[in-house]
Amino acid sequence: MKYLKGKIKKIILFLIFFSTGTIWLRLTIVRLHYELNQEEKALEQALLEQERLQNRWIHLRSPQQLHQLAEKFSLEEPQLNRFIEL
Repeated sequence: MKYLKGKIKKIILFLIFFSTGTIWLRLTIVRLHYELNQEEKALEQALLEQERLQNRWIHLRSPQQLHQLAEKFSLEEPQLNRFIEL
């Protein structure tokens, strides 16, 4: 009878530790999944911002935009006789 009680105690103890470990592991998986989703959203936002900035850069460097800015600030195209060689 003592043998059976000792065996049952060991089984119950094992089940408690196993259950606790399983619950801890599941919570860790859920937390990591949540963190991964947050990082993916941040990456997507960063990529969208990069694309927006690249498009803005392309627009600012376009010949049409540069021509409009030159007219706005009354700039003229350089002429050969206006270059100074050092």
